[in-house]
Amino acid sequence: KVFPTLAGSRVLGLMEGYLVFVRSDGALMAVPFDARTWQVGVPLQILDSVTSRWWLTPAALSPSGSLLYQRGGMASRVVRVDERGTARPLLEAPGLYNHPRLSPDGRRLAIEVQDSRGNNIWVTDLASQATERLTREGVSERPEWSPDGRRLLYVSSGTNANSLWLQPADGSGPAELLLESATTTTIREGVFAPDGRGVLFRQDTPDSNRDVLLLPLAGDRTPVPLLTSIDDDKHPRVSPDGRWLAYVSNRSGSEEVYVRPISGAGARVSVSSGGGSEPLWAPDGTRIFYRAGARLV
Repeated sequence: KVFPTLAGSRVLGLMEGYLVFVRSDGALMAVPFDARTWQVGVPLQILDSVTSRWWLTPAALSPSGSLLYQRGGMASRVVRVDERGTARPLLEAPGLYNHPRLSPDGRRLAIEVQDSRGNNIWVTDLASQATERLTREGVSERPEWSPDGRRLLYVSSGTNANSLWLQPADGSGPAELLLESATTTTIREGVFAPDGRGVLFRQDTPDSNRDVLLLPLAGDRTPVPLLTSIDDDKHPRVSPDGRWLAYVSNRSGSEEVYVRPISGAGARVSVSSGGGSEPLWAPDGTRIFYRAGARLV
């Protein structure tokens, strides 16, 4: 049964007629729960500032009713870093942020924000700092701009399964469902091809692998496999000229960044050494940026 009261929360367990859970904003809550009727009452706040960030909630409830938890907020700041490593804030206020994405013209920021209502996509005009929430249903994450900067692609659980949605970035129209997770797979992320004619997306498979496919946006909308193997492949990014695919794979035993021709006709080349994730192409296509732990490379 779905309990809207617990949306976006992490349930710790049942204790003396109460469901104990950590809300996405770090509040520790207890809500009366009738196991016979499956009805819940009005939530009560027990503590605040419990560390909570998406799937990470360092808290546990024992059968005897003892609670172990970590205090401390997880707020962060969004900054712009130049080539000398100098950082300056993009957003004035700290928050629970993830997956920041600049619009193609650099004037707007789409970002995933976590608060008491769950995870949603917000868009900020960087000059005025005016911010608007784009999504309002389910858990929405991983925003990506269309090449013309007019629309945002994101993954949302607004339906029964994770799905790819497309929506005007200014909120002037409703979201359009592009692709819904199949019964045996779950969509986790998507990104536009530079020409705007297709969307690359990653899905989790029943055997716990991660595959990358291409969804054409015109004509036959049947997804085309790009990376399907026993390895975990994710974080696909197409070069600005549309010729190369950067991605992350664990084929070596650890996650590293690789590049291969988008056509598949050619060898893959290892870019990172000692770990790498979340590759991004420079606008001119001559460099790749990626994360290596806490470092930006």
